[in-house]
Amino acid sequence: MLNILRRLFFFQLSGGLLCVLLGGFPVFAAEVSGNSSDPDVEKKQADTTGFSSFFKELFSGKDYVTSGTNILGLEPAQAQRYRPGTTFIYSNGSWEQVIAADAEAVTWKNHRGYVSSGRPDIIYRRTEWQTRTARGAREFVPARFLFDESAPSLWPLKVGNEIRFYEKGSWQPKDKLERTYSTYWTCRVEGTEKVTVPAGEFDTWKITCSRYVSPEKAHLGKVRERKTYYYAPELKHWVVEAKDYRYRKPARRRELVAVLPGLKDIVPVAADRSALNRSFHKALESNTSGKPLVWQSKKAGVTSTVIPRKTFKLKNGTYCRRYEQKIQTPSWQDVYYGVACRDGQGIWATPRR
Repeated sequence: MLNILRRLFFFQLSGGLLCVLLGGFPVFAAEVSGNSSDPDVEKKQADTTGFSSFFKELFSGKDYVTSGTNILGLEPAQAQRYRPGTTFIYSNGSWEQVIAADAEAVTWKNHRGYVSSGRPDIIYRRTEWQTRTARGAREFVPARFLFDESAPSLWPLKVGNEIRFYEKGSWQPKDKLERTYSTYWTCRVEGTEKVTVPAGEFDTWKITCSRYVSPEKAHLGKVRERKTYYYAPELKHWVVEAKDYRYRKPARRRELVAVLPGLKDIVPVAADRSALNRSFHKALESNTSGKPLVWQSKKAGVTSTVIPRKTFKLKNGTYCRRYEQKIQTPSWQDVYYGVACRDGQGIWATPRR
């Protein structure tokens, strides 16, 4: 019965890209059609009411109902890897940067300056965290039942993989006593879907996780929280995170807006970084969609290739472009996807807090 309930549950996902304003600077949501005299530009309607309206627009887009099969024919996805310095920017304006990473743990710093750390696996919440008013810790224990032991991991991802575990945690509000809790999770790989978010269009694996008070409540189908991730193997990160609560807490949803490389680590010389950034701005300012602009530093052995992919024009006249940036170094290469908008001074940047 629980599996049936899982398959019936789905989240709405946006069908494209739209731009809204926060403090006079655009942030992205779902696409709105329009006409333009420029064939490389699509006019967009601007929503000036802020992020709350932005979320409403996201939930009014196309429905993605996963069939329960690997309809895209994806190879089993390997576990995530993160590169220090990489920054992920999301559709609610928040962002987080990888401070340190290895195969066992990742340390993050978010837009508020709070530091947290945890496993690379996206299904687990951070094992250590802090805010302005509290700090806490969590541990995760595999669920073991008689004749029914949980698998150790969902990875490599393939349809039907399941995992069950307990989450035990504690937190201490400032100047107050420590509090503890325990909860029970089940996670399952549901299928594959092609999903469009502000950063682009990606082939993804859909993962759903359900939280219960206890295994007994799980058998009764009494879900306290349901999380859905759309994980893109190309990025080795999720592109959609949706949370739905079975109590008065409002639903939450984030989509990926951009992934930014840690240029200080990649190009340590300040003059080279400035030159790379100028080439990035020049590509978005001057190149037509699909035309690459290549920058190289022979001394550092680094090559940057920026390809504008799609251009949008807001109602107020601001231009925004979706792009890809490929970074090659002597030891690795990655592709970074995102959107950027041009401000009044002609500077292209990705909106964030």
